[in-house]
Amino acid sequence: MSTSNQTTRGNAFTRWVLDEDGDWWGDEQERMRRYEGIALMEHAQMILFPSVMAVMAWTCPKSAAPWLLAALLAFLYPTMFGTAYVLKRHVRVARWRRNQVLWTALSLGPIIAALAGLASKLGLSGAGLTGSIVGGVVLGLIGLMAYKAQLARRARSSAELD
Repeated sequence: MSTSNQTTRGNAFTRWVLDEDGDWWGDEQERMRRYEGIALMEHAQMILFPSVMAVMAWTCPKSAAPWLLAALLAFLYPTMFGTAYVLKRHVRVARWRRNQVLWTALSLGPIIAALAGLASKLGLSGAGLTGSIVGGVVLGLIGLMAYKAQLARRARSSAELD
């Protein structure tokens, strides 16, 4: 297990949670079973929580919308933190197959539905909502292109080293 030796709050938190010394979760096999359990839990939460949030976003009173938005963003932050951790460690990503596409649809669909419901409750409609959606899609595509370019650079540098 490799973590950076650079001391930052994120790295200190990562070392503490991953328990590299085995003080908390035991040996490597026990730690691996724990990680598997966490992965199962995270996958279930990525469908269930946004689905509940989507229903609540469309049925809640307008006064609850800012609180629901805060809860949804707080839910999404650890996912972004974990994704950044994996990308920072240069983990090779397998080509997308049917399961990954299905999983992405099952997890992103409710998030988009929740955000749309919250946007309507917060009064973002018409041009404001359209602009937000277009901006989000454009920024997402830019991020995806930057990520693919980074993967291509890594592949080229690996090929040059070989």
